[in-house]
Amino acid sequence: MNRLLALGFVLICLAGTEVRADEQAPGLYFAQDKAIVPAVSAGHSKRVGKFAVGHNSTLLAAAERHLGSGKITRLPGNWCRDFINLVAREAGLSLRNSSRRAIDSLGLGLRVSEPRLGDLVVMRHHVTIFAGRENGKIIGLGGNQGKRVRYSVYSPRRIIGFVRI
Repeated sequence: MNRLLALGFVLICLAGTEVRADEQAPGLYFAQDKAIVPAVSAGHSKRVGKFAVGHNSTLLAAAERHLGSGKITRLPGNWCRDFINLVAREAGLSLRNSSRRAIDSLGLGLRVSEPRLGDLVVMRHHVTIFAGRENGKIIGLGGNQGKRVRYSVYSPRRIIGFVRI
């Protein structure tokens, strides 16, 4: 089911482009031989273009289990940071603050200039989980992205910082 939702995201982003799954790299999708959505499976890691295939990010893996879900936090208002708080708890991570404001995510860990899969991508009014890059854009997996948990693409100009928790 999660792969179907990810494939749906890919198809929306690349309408008219042939998209195929790679049987040798489960969970990784290709469009015109370019990786566009990374696999989320722990235990192995190799590079395919700009993407790492497989990783040990428990945060990203916890978030992916909710792909396609609507608002799962039951709290009023925007819920991108609420989603981060929820999946961090599910992944067994302890956060430095439990704020509901996206910008406060900058204080959750070490600020880094080059993100790894599972790091937080913080924008002025949004926070998501780094899931890769494509054509100079940032791919994030998070909540309150089109009112769902899904992969979305962001311009690097929107990014305030990357945080490793």
